[in-house]
Amino acid sequence: MAADKANTSPPGLRLGRELRRLREAAGYVGRRGVEQVSAVTKISTATIYRAEKGEGVKKERDVQALLDLYHASPERAAALVELVRQTKGPGWWAEYDIPPHLGLYLGMEQVAQEIWWFEPQLTPGLLQAEDYARTIITAGKPGPDDAETVSKIRFRMNRQTVLFRAERPPLLQVVMGEEALRRPIGGPTIQAAQLERLLEAVGLRNVSVRVVPVAVGFYRGVSTGPFEVLHFPPDSDGVVYEPPTVYAESFASGGYFDNITEVARYTTAFEDIRGCALSESDSQALIKQAAEALRA
Repeated sequence: MAADKANTSPPGLRLGRELRRLREAAGYVGRRGVEQVSAVTKISTATIYRAEKGEGVKKERDVQALLDLYHASPERAAALVELVRQTKGPGWWAEYDIPPHLGLYLGMEQVAQEIWWFEPQLTPGLLQAEDYARTIITAGKPGPDDAETVSKIRFRMNRQTVLFRAERPPLLQVVMGEEALRRPIGGPTIQAAQLERLLEAVGLRNVSVRVVPVAVGFYRGVSTGPFEVLHFPPDSDGVVYEPPTVYAESFASGGYFDNITEVARYTTAFEDIRGCALSESDSQALIKQAAEALRA
């Protein structure tokens, strides 16, 4: 993991890069340029440097003052002000009791352009129906929901809203093992409803679901376990600066990785796994078949 992740975020890093490019394009270059910007805007040089390093800014009006000085176009200024808002305050998940590493991951998930998700045994959390999620969260134990269970279910459902946002929802590419279709989590009725939820999800323009059939035998995903790869959008200059980030879960913990070598291993693994999967249309047919078998 990168050491400075705790103080930065993808929106903050992108904002910083954009501000520096605009400053230099306006002729304020180097240390002298920063000092000149500070003198005109009355914003401290320390604040300007922090913003350009991706550590965020506390005052939206400071960024607006910089954008005005740099003669940023209205469209670019609006986009950068939105980045400021994304770096300010806690995310929607702040009200939940979750590990710090998961909160950091969710912040990245919110700005991802594309998500690759492999799940060999279960439906991915972003596509889980509520009863299916409840079964997993409670480990299948019957009984009324306690406060902790209610909170965990609400958290999981809230997380799914990233797929439905009006502006630039991420492209979600899911590859699942056929075992995830056949195992009756919560019983046949709940599992069948979950499969119907999957079929609804693939109707979204930004969701793709493919299935690796059991008949494939051994494939790369048998040994990798579940994981996700987040890909980030390019800046306004068309260059992607944020490297992909991987989130991998184990029984005891979960963590994210952005080391180039580690990410390359996971992206290669995902491509290998996807190569073993059925086409989208054949996968949908298999999901329908599995749902019909459960309802029979």
